Amino acid sequence: MVAIFFLAVFLFLPDMLKMQDETLGMAERANAADRVITLHIKVWPAAMVLAENELNHSDLYLSCTPIRPSLRRIRRLFGRLNSAFAGFVP
Repeated sequence: MVAIFFLAVFLFLPDMLKMQDETLGMAERANAADRVITLHIKVWPAAMVLAENELNHSDLYLSCTPIRPSLRRIRRLFGRLNSAFAGFVP
């Protein structure tokens, strides 16, 4: 939760304030909006991967023995789906 707060403050807040500043031109505000969208596209998937990696290697994951078999089944299912659709090109 703390990491999300710092991400919001240091990455998103400056551009969000620029978007709300009516003294700036529309081009500058549009550039700030574009940076916010680009950050959303890049930051949140990376944050989810890091959170999953931390969960997989943490003591919490190792101590949760009742849910571990179901997580393994889900991982195997996604592995089979990935291999099944590996050659599919839309």
